[in-house]
Amino acid sequence: MRGADVYSDHYLLRTRIRLKLARAEGMTKARVGFDVRKLQSEEIRRKYNTEVKNRFEVLGDIEDPEEEHDMILETYKDAAKKVIGWSKKRSKPWIGDKTWEKIKERKEAKLKMESARSECLKQRRRQEYNAKNNEVKRSVREDKRNWMEGRATAAEQAAENGRNKELYNITKTLAYD
Repeated sequence: MRGADVYSDHYLLRTRIRLKLARAEGMTKARVGFDVRKLQSEEIRRKYNTEVKNRFEVLGDIEDPEEEHDMILETYKDAAKKVIGWSKKRSKPWIGDKTWEKIKERKEAKLKMESARSECLKQRRRQEYNAKNNEVKRSVREDKRNWMEGRATAAEQAAENGRNKELYNITKTLAYD
């Protein structure tokens, strides 16, 4: 195909390209860890320790060190999976467990409201949902206020004790959350 009428020794090319998109191999999901914050509770820590002890008693003696290492690692992982579970993404650290329970209740109320057939029942469920929604909002505001006050107190203590790195990190979380 001849090109435009300009002084050049180049020719224009035209072609068709067919592409097939393939999934990239080796792409893995983000790692999800265990919820180790639960180990702060004495009861859960005790359950975890007894679970690990019971699994080690069953384990017995193994000759091969690599196999023993794998079995020990698997024992800890299985016990953690059974007792403490996986950590959930906590985008807002100030929301407490009670507030999360209220959020679940609000979600259930919304499902009930949406599944109601009669208009009268729907109106009553809407009022229940609005009450739950106001309760959740109030609880979240209170949790955030308490969290901010706690972080501010920690920042004051860090400033008094000359821990500038900790003070900087606290200030950064307060400013961007």
